[in-house]
Amino acid sequence: MSDIQEKYSLDTYNNYREKLRKAIVDNSSDPILNDSPIHAAMVMGAILDHSKEVSMYCGRFAIFRDDFKKIIDDCIKKKINVDKAKFDPLEDLRGSLKTFLEKGGYFEVVLERNEPDLKNEPIWGILESYLGKQVKIRLANPDAIYKDAYHFFVGDRKMYRRESDPTERTAICCFNNVEKANVLLERFDQLVTGSRILYS
Repeated sequence: MSDIQEKYSLDTYNNYREKLRKAIVDNSSDPILNDSPIHAAMVMGAILDHSKEVSMYCGRFAIFRDDFKKIIDDCIKKKINVDKAKFDPLEDLRGSLKTFLEKGGYFEVVLERNEPDLKNEPIWGILESYLGKQVKIRLANPDAIYKDAYHFFVGDRKMYRRESDPTERTAICCFNNVEKANVLLERFDQLVTGSRILYS
């Protein structure tokens, strides 16, 4: 992963969070760029905070796993140099997922792979009690995955984050675009067909 976060400061990240909040409040249909893993966590948290139903297609649920958290924590320490107690975007994201589920949100995920087993991750403690009711985690049929497939996260059929580069976690997001969100959901339905329930 390159040092794309080097140009950011705590202020620029906080300003980005405020930009997301304003886009949601204004019901804006303007696209917003997302060019770091920290931005990804902020966008996905914002979608969870303002949705009742979320669909996610991803590689291995990486953003919620501890190995990814270590990458973010190292980035914060080296590039932003701020106390984690004041800025911890992945812990905020996990908190948003927990609150989303506690409020009755429905979360369906299609994974490309499950390495290592998700049950070995701390996030499992949040997901486990909701499986089969509000959470479904599926494993995609390899034949349904096309080369260089982009990953996405869609909330309430109008908010989305769609990756353009899975390595750098660059993406485009929008909080009010039903047409584009439904294009992603059509792709999601295709992935669900032929997938198998991994955890429910």
